[in-house]
Amino acid sequence: LVETRSVVGRRIWEVGTGTGMVSIAMATSGAASVLATDYEEIPLKLLKYAAENLNTIPPGVLQTAHWIVRDESKALPSADMMVAADLLYEPVTGVARVKLVVRALQNGQTVVIADSQGRAGDITSAKGTTVTGEQHELLCGAESQSVSRREKPLTIALMVLDRTMLLR
Repeated sequence: LVETRSVVGRRIWEVGTGTGMVSIAMATSGAASVLATDYEEIPLKLLKYAAENLNTIPPGVLQTAHWIVRDESKALPSADMMVAADLLYEPVTGVARVKLVVRALQNGQTVVIADSQGRAGDITSAKGTTVTGEQHELLCGAESQSVSRREKPLTIALMVLDRTMLLR
């Protein structure tokens, strides 16, 4: 599903950027602009450093901003596409995300969401594998199912929506 949707020339907004991997991938894949948002300031500072010093991202393409998923009073950023990955840690976040998705769709944004299977809000799934190597507590907790010493099968929940789905 996602492979058919190009980011080239599009304005992307990432919700819950965390490590910033998705935003960096979008920015290096030709997006016109990427706004990486998170409720934590430290990941945003690390992402800004990575964008400016460790990656080949044109100046001004990647921006960061503080964003709280559960804050419904804030206007949505102007974007063509909202993306979120690995965001469903608890049911209250899942409910807030659904409300945010509806707002984004009403705003004309395409929405792409991926998450580990079994979290609050699975939609559909795709087959993948775990990440291998050292596990750091900032990236995932000791109980993480997505990091392992040896590669193991991992099912990823995936949701891709666009405005036309509101009309059904």
